[in-house]
Amino acid sequence: MAGRIRIVPAIAIAVFLLGGIVSIPSMGNAAARNTFVRGIVGYVQGDMVTVSGKTYDLKGARYQDGNGVSLAQPVDLRGQTVEILFRGGKVETVTVYRTLPR
Repeated sequence: MAGRIRIVPAIAIAVFLLGGIVSIPSMGNAAARNTFVRGIVGYVQGDMVTVSGKTYDLKGARYQDGNGVSLAQPVDLRGQTVEILFRGGKVETVTVYRTLPR
C-alpha cells in the first residue's frame, strides 16, 4: 500500500508535464506553417483559381497589389500574376501583380 501512495503523485506530475509539453505550439517549424504559391492564373470559376496546375479556393482572402495596397476582389484574375500566402493551411492574402503586355 505504501508503494501505491508514492506512485500516484508521480503519475499525476507526469501527466501534468506531458499535457504542458503537448499544448505548447512548435516554434521550430514556423516556416512550414507559412507558405506561398506564385504564378499566373490559368482558370477562374467563382472563388476557385488554378495556378501552376493546382486549384485554390480564395474565399475570404484579402487582396492587395504588389505595393501592399488593399484591393477590392478583382472581377477576373485570369492571366494575372498572383502570389497566394497561406497561414496555417488557410489562404490569407492574395497579391495581384501588374501584368506586363506581351
